[in-house]
Amino acid sequence: MCGSTAIFRAEIEFGSLDPDSTCWSLEWQHRSGIRTNHLDIKTDKFSGSSHHRLVIPNVSRDDKGTYIAVISYELSSDFKFHSHSNPIKLKATGDVPNLEIKDVTSGTDGVVIHANYSVSNQSPAVDKIMWSKEEKPLPGSTEKYTYSRYDAGFRIHNPTQSDSGTYTCTVSNPVGPVTDSITLDIPCVDIIEEHVAVIGQSVTIAADIKSCPPVEYAIWEKMNSITDEFHEIDIMESDKYSGSNIDHRHPQLVIKNVTFEDRLLYRLTVRNALGEINSKNVVLTLVGDPPSLTIHQKTNIAEENVQLVCKVSLSKNSPSVTAIVWTKDTKDIDISRSDGKYSGGNRDEPSLTINSIHAQDAGEYQCSAVNAAGKMCSEIIQLDRPFIEWTEPDYNSGTETFTWKPVIKSIPDALTVQWKVRNSFIDDFQPIDVHDKTYMGSLTASPRPVLVVHGYKDNDIQSFGIEVSNFIGTTFIDEGFDDEGEDQGDSRLPAYFAHKGSTVQFHRLKTTIISEVNKNNLPSLIESLRDVADLHDSHQNVTTMDDVFHILLQKKIAHKDNVIMIQFLMRKIGREDLDNMCVDYARNRKRALCFYEESTPANGYTHVQVYIDGNVKSFSKKDIRRLISTVAAMTGCHEKFIKVNGLGPHQSFIIILLMKTEIAMKLAEENMYSSLKQLSKLKVYKITIGGKEITISSKG
Repeated sequence: MCGSTAIFRAEIEFGSLDPDSTCWSLEWQHRSGIRTNHLDIKTDKFSGSSHHRLVIPNVSRDDKGTYIAVISYELSSDFKFHSHSNPIKLKATGDVPNLEIKDVTSGTDGVVIHANYSVSNQSPAVDKIMWSKEEKPLPGSTEKYTYSRYDAGFRIHNPTQSDSGTYTCTVSNPVGPVTDSITLDIPCVDIIEEHVAVIGQSVTIAADIKSCPPVEYAIWEKMNSITDEFHEIDIMESDKYSGSNIDHRHPQLVIKNVTFEDRLLYRLTVRNALGEINSKNVVLTLVGDPPSLTIHQKTNIAEENVQLVCKVSLSKNSPSVTAIVWTKDTKDIDISRSDGKYSGGNRDEPSLTINSIHAQDAGEYQCSAVNAAGKMCSEIIQLDRPFIEWTEPDYNSGTETFTWKPVIKSIPDALTVQWKVRNSFIDDFQPIDVHDKTYMGSLTASPRPVLVVHGYKDNDIQSFGIEVSNFIGTTFIDEGFDDEGEDQGDSRLPAYFAHKGSTVQFHRLKTTIISEVNKNNLPSLIESLRDVADLHDSHQNVTTMDDVFHILLQKKIAHKDNVIMIQFLMRKIGREDLDNMCVDYARNRKRALCFYEESTPANGYTHVQVYIDGNVKSFSKKDIRRLISTVAAMTGCHEKFIKVNGLGPHQSFIIILLMKTEIAMKLAEENMYSSLKQLSKLKVYKITIGGKEITISSKG
């Protein structure tokens, strides 16, 4: 067995030879395979050996093989005799030890590497234990390290990061040595640096930790967006976070109901006995958008309802819709308490149906859809009486035919369309039979009705109009006069200019001004136009007053419903008579805007000057009526006590209101200032009452 002592003895029979003669000698040989080794019995390996005995004190596996004793007898150089003994075979039994580093622990007593070794039956005992770091032997007992040459355990006192490295244990017995190694280091954290989170949903940040010695603690942290410092997340006491930092191999952080406020940097701090490490910063990328909305209306004439069709769509990776809200004139509609007036308007059916529709349902409707990413509002859809966009007629001089093609914009859909005519200014409008030969080719179809008048001459005094009705109400408008004092419900000025002349009144105004303006005034007019219009080089071709009107109409600076710019030019050349002619035209037409101011107010009335910021082209008569309604609501009076007494030029323009003095003075009271701020929505930036100037907002 390895480790034990093997003894070989040689018995020599000399016969007639002298055993004390110096002529003979004995040698021990070791044969292993085809190789024969001549043994030197004087070495420590064979301590105790002699000519008659071979001693191997500590047998190892290298000693196995066949042993032979060889005796030599030499009488002379010519006579030599050799005799070999019988061979004896030596078997070296036994194995090297079994060694395993089982575990590494840490505590107040330092880091301990636990190693176990054993020897099998018929194997020699362990005779040596040694530890090394990075292949350099370590002393058995110091202030830093402790281990026994007879115990495989290894302890590191007061460990620090400098103790990182590979430690090897070597255990030996006579058969041979065996080793096992382990590497100690600070923790290693494997974590995905970028996580994509859907707004409103939960996201999990996971990490894998490798650590030897074992992890002492792992802490999730997030960066403070103000100080840029990391702070610990208490996942055990928070409703916002969950997960685990107890599992030191695979800790997780769960962020619930992710919002934009969670778009921070996160990390995991891990420590073991050798030191602490921070993981790479985790970036939370948020995806998801608010809902998208498209809206249109469907009118069911038979059932007298209107469906405001709202289609809600979500982009990829967007959170689901949590709420649908409909408003009327910016106020939420309580569908559940409407007694059947409204239906739909929820997440399952976003579209809103307005049942038994009538005039009181007029207003601005809007749908809002909400999800965790935010709120999105649809376009406003306005229910009102029909709006008629009146256009200038096409005139065919050859057939003496006028053709009107207005455009009807109606929500809900139009119910009836009726063309009308009156033969003089004092007559009432009467329905037109579109099948009469005078009107052959006319249509009463919405949204593009057509009126064809055959044989109509420029000097005819007939006026034509159209009346359109829907569930909300009726709108009437004619080609030369106002719609009987009624508002169409749209604040936009028609964007058109004269085409092959104009209606009779505007044509006459234009003709008169062209004939009355002296050619010498053209340079002054052109310079004035340059200040208000983008003329570029077009003024080079202006040689007549007719050219000036062509520019005014082409660039939509003036038209039959707005003669303010014509007045401006007439005032520039000192033609007060032509300025007054524009005022007379506008008064007769009623729908046209112009600058004017009535005489000094009668007793008990006061002028209130309202300064408007903006181009008068963007301010319609409906806007003026809104202004009057707002002022009436502020002062608690009826609208009939507030009249428009003029429009005046300014840096923009002025609306001059004629009000009862006691009502006007209410506006000048200090407690009315907050209410006056509402007028800024109508572009009002200043008002003047009885010489007192009140600034409402900054101009521009």
